[in-house]
Order: sequence, then C-alpha cells, then structure tokens
Amino acid sequence: MNTLDSAQIEAQVVACLKSACARPDGDFGLGRFLVTDLGLDSIDLVDLIYHLEKTFGITIKMGDFEREARRRTQGDFEVESVLTPAGRESLKLLMPEVPPEKIREGLTLSEIPLLFTVGSLVGMVESKLRSAR
Repeated sequence: MNTLDSAQIEAQVVACLKSACARPDGDFGLGRFLVTDLGLDSIDLVDLIYHLEKTFGITIKMGDFEREARRRTQGDFEVESVLTPAGRESLKLLMPEVPPEKIREGLTLSEIPLLFTVGSLVGMVESKLRSAR
C-alpha cells in the first residue's frame, strides 16, 4: 500500500463509515462516537471492520484496543470486568481522542466499544499501517 497522509487516511475511513452505516451525509468528525452519535450496531461494526481491512490491506481484531491497553497496564487492567484505575489510565493514553471524563470510574469491559470515535478508527488504521511497513 502506498504511504498515505493523515488526511487521506481520515477521508478513506469516513468513506468506509458512510458505506457501513448507510449514511452518505452527516457529521463524521473525528470526535463523533460510532455507537451513540452515528448509530452503528454490532452488524455495522463488523461491516465497517471488513471495509477498513479491504481498503487499507490490514487486519483488525475486535479486541485490539483492549489487548493493547492491557499490555500497557502496570498491574491489573480490570477486576470482575470493571476497569481498575491503572486500566483506565492505560485506556486514556491509548485513546487520547476520547474525552477523559468518558473513561470514568466503574467503566466495564463491555462499555469499551462505546468509547470508539471516528478518531479512534483513524488512529488504529494509522498504527496498523505503520506496523505493516
């Protein structure tokens, strides 16, 4: 794959999003949350991942963010499915585009996908492309 700059990656991610959620128009800004703002459901997310993988020639696994946050955490990432303070800090560092107040005390593993924004996707794609070089 050719080297793409951030603007090109963002444009292609947005094109994939528009296709996956069947919303050709609307606000697809970097801060928009995939589930709560754009209304993507689990089927849409699977379709989106498929489009991203094909468009960029990368592999994305559903638990990539969680695995990376666990790897970075000193101590326990979670206890009984609730993120520890160390786990929340790792997630904040991994997802700087997410407002810090969203990564709050009591956050559970099942809520992590609700934190994904358009910017999270762009960052993930950029990271995957860098590691593929």
